[in-house]
Amino acid sequence: MSVIASPEDGRTPPPAVRKGLEDIMKRLHMLSSGHEHCPVPNSLEELLAWWQIPPP
Repeated sequence: MSVIASPEDGRTPPPAVRKGLEDIMKRLHMLSSGHEHCPVPNSLEELLAWWQIPPP
């Protein structure tokens, strides 16, 4: 996910990718993270970290 969200060449992801990431954040806020005491990410940086950590 980090390769898509933050390309190494420094370019901004295309609008469709940015919209997709925004939609992921919205869905997570509606559904929750699914794990007790595990908050939903509030930013792209938090989402990338959250995505890489195995569930508790």
